[in-house]
Amino acid sequence: MVLQITYRVLIGLAAGLRSHRILIATSGGSTLGNAAIAAGELDGSVCVKPKLLGQLMFEALHEAVTNPDSPKGQLVSVDLPIITKDNLDTCPAEW
Repeated sequence: MVLQITYRVLIGLAAGLRSHRILIATSGGSTLGNAAIAAGELDGSVCVKPKLLGQLMFEALHEAVTNPDSPKGQLVSVDLPIITKDNLDTCPAEW
């Protein structure tokens, strides 16, 4: 089962679900989420980096506005690695 809910709600549900499920959040990289992973309340998440996303989107927008020959409507994608307690230091909280 996959649910899109906030970290606060997920952490609140964690105690009741812990014996039956592995808990993975889908929007990691927050202070609250990283603390929950470090404490063992969540098993993992994906590393979302809002600063990098914003920078890449702004660069694509700037290119589209300043260069008439630039491709329009291009896809900007980034790697969103899975983070766990073992590699939490690779995803410092950005939000």
